[in-house]
Amino acid sequence: MVLTLALCLGAAAAHAAEPQRIEVFTLSSIPVHAPALAQVYQLDRLAQIEATLSDGLPGDPERAAAIAEQRIRAGGVQLQNAVLAAGVGVGLALQYGIDRVPATVIDQRYVDFGETRTAVSIERWRRRIAQDGQERTRP
Repeated sequence: MVLTLALCLGAAAAHAAEPQRIEVFTLSSIPVHAPALAQVYQLDRLAQIEATLSDGLPGDPERAAAIAEQRIRAGGVQLQNAVLAAGVGVGLALQYGIDRVPATVIDQRYVDFGETRTAVSIERWRRRIAQDGQERTRP
């Protein structure tokens, strides 16, 4: 009876669990559906920024460098923040061992690959922690 109660309480606690941190890794060509609290990283964002900065540059290297530098200065803090955020995303993906997208990382521990709907990944996480909780309550 005590074991049954512990199992029920563990399952109820897991069902009510909410992730503290959600990170989603994708590409610009793979849209994801993520809640506002999720941090979404487009791993091709640095390449997009570079393409925008180099778009239409002349063939003359000195002139191209001058125009690119002007574009970078004009981008200011907003461009710097975009580059920083894109770099953070790539760094985290390497740290987590993300080798395919989309990937949802919950609480820096659980990774769900291939799902574009973050709500589905969160539900899988809840089921997983419910199973883990049940395993811990067994004698």
